[in-house]
Amino acid sequence: MSRWLLLASLVAGCAGAGSGYRPLPAVDPAEVESSLFLIGDAGAPSARDEPVLRALTTALGNAAGERVVVFLGDNIYPRGLPDSSSSGREEAERRIDAQLDVVAKAGVRAIFVPGNHDWDRMGPDGWNAIRRQAARIAERGDSLIRMLPEDGCPGPVPVDVGTRLRIIALDTQWWLHSGPKPEDRESACRADREDEVADSLRADLERAGEGRHVVVVGHHPLATGGEHGGYFGFRDWLFPLRHAAPWLWVPLPGVGAIYPSFRQGGISNQD
Repeated sequence: MSRWLLLASLVAGCAGAGSGYRPLPAVDPAEVESSLFLIGDAGAPSARDEPVLRALTTALGNAAGERVVVFLGDNIYPRGLPDSSSSGREEAERRIDAQLDVVAKAGVRAIFVPGNHDWDRMGPDGWNAIRRQAARIAERGDSLIRMLPEDGCPGPVPVDVGTRLRIIALDTQWWLHSGPKPEDRESACRADREDEVADSLRADLERAGEGRHVVVVGHHPLATGGEHGGYFGFRDWLFPLRHAAPWLWVPLPGVGAIYPSFRQGGISNQD
């Protein structure tokens, strides 16, 4: 009997995915081997009742086969999990715990991929923040719930699910991070140079076999129709002060052209 892979994408990571979503055709639940859910930028859930996490809970309850959730980074806004002495530690723990509670209660496998905000918002304490978050996930979760890649390593980390799915996790912020991070000759990472990461990724893709669907997951999309790709709407050009405060509807068309132009020119390596 043939097996199906049901891929359900709830929220795109890092930037909007546009309006290209098309519902999957109905399949017999008995034919579904795995259901994969992708959810990104979940790191600032409402303190009362986060609608996206509520929707995820419902979807997991209705999904067939082995259920896997991948959180695509920026799991704790704004700067990852701070030190225990920080005044923001309690709120940061609440934000990651809200996500952990959903997957733990559902009894599903979950992977938390790091994002740039998890790395102390690209700050000098980024590597430590990543390791603190991994420790929190290990403390609150179980063997089915992990941060991958671990210890600030770039990956790739292959995870096989059933007979038809391979997930390959990358920490894309490792490539961009200018602060301390595990690098060549100073780490125990499987790959710790850019060429080693690329070679390892190529090998993991080739070794997946013809019978597996492969999903490579990371925080930064390789292509995007959002502002990280240099795409800005007329509001960005006409009302540039809204980037500082959403309520500043002051028309400044000349000044408004500067910010998108800088972003399109690569002023931020996050783009």
